[in-house]
Amino acid sequence: MSHTPEPWEAVTPCPGQCCWLLQQVRNEHGMFGRISYPEMSEEDANRIVACVNACAGISTDALEEAARTGKRVAEMLQQQRDELLAAAKNYADMYLQDERDERGMCYDMQHHEDVVALFAAIAKAEGEPINGGGRPL
Repeated sequence: MSHTPEPWEAVTPCPGQCCWLLQQVRNEHGMFGRISYPEMSEEDANRIVACVNACAGISTDALEEAARTGKRVAEMLQQQRDELLAAAKNYADMYLQDERDERGMCYDMQHHEDVVALFAAIAKAEGEPINGGGRPL
């Protein structure tokens, strides 16, 4: 069984706002999932909704691993980003070395566009400005 898809919202059917329900924002079919707990405060409902919506796209396994290991999800994502960035920079360095050696390597236009996109992604991840060629300034 999968979890109720995001996004969620907190709603109250009570005029005095004595109880809160968590529910999926209505989908295109007008249907939604609802979770209720009679003693939930507005603050708790809003916090749960914010957490669920912020974790959209992160697997339950990854969230459970974070809870089990004591790592925060943001730390896990940062570690993954750093590993991917290091691999991308290694590839970019190889490309630049080939370019500097003037080995006469022939790259088709698609490959060139991919390399330009790679340089742009590296610069964006490192918070650096890029020039028109996609390489960090």
